[in-house]
Amino acid sequence: MDYKIVPFNFEVCEQAATLHASAFDCAWSKNEFEVLLTVNPGVFGFKAVSSEEQLCGFILLQYIIDDAEILTLGVSKNCRQQGIGKELIKTTIKKLFIKGAKRLLLEVSEYNKEALLLYKSLNFKAYGRRKNYYLLNDKKQADALLLEIKLNN
Repeated sequence: MDYKIVPFNFEVCEQAATLHASAFDCAWSKNEFEVLLTVNPGVFGFKAVSSEEQLCGFILLQYIIDDAEILTLGVSKNCRQQGIGKELIKTTIKKLFIKGAKRLLLEVSEYNKEALLLYKSLNFKAYGRRKNYYLLNDKKQADALLLEIKLNN
C-alpha cells in the first residue's frame, strides 16, 4: 500500500475518531481531537494517508520544554503490519530531534503486544508502571507500562 506521512490537521479529526474507536476501548470523539489541537499549543502530530486520501494511521503528541509524550497512536486495522506505525514514530522522532527534545515518552497497556513489539523495535525502554491504569471492556484492569527513548543526550 502506498501512503504518505503529513502533518495532522483539523480536517481529519472525524476520521481519526472513527479509527480511534476501532483501536481502543476508550475512544476519543471528534470534538476531543479538535479541543486537544486547539487548547494545547504543544500538541501536534502526523497522519498517514493512502493515495486515495484515506486515513491509514496517525500519531498525536505533546511537546513541553525537553520532553514529548505520545498521547495516542493508531493504525487502521486494514493498514496494519505494513510499517505505518513505525514510520509515524520515526517521523515524530526526526521532528523532535530538530526541536531539541531530550526524551519521547509513552504509556501502553501491558496487554497490547503488537504495540510493545513496535516500541521495542524502536529501542524504547521501560522506566515505570502504573498499576490498574486502564479499564478494559470486560471490566478488568491493565497496568500501563511507561516507556521512553532518549533523543538529544
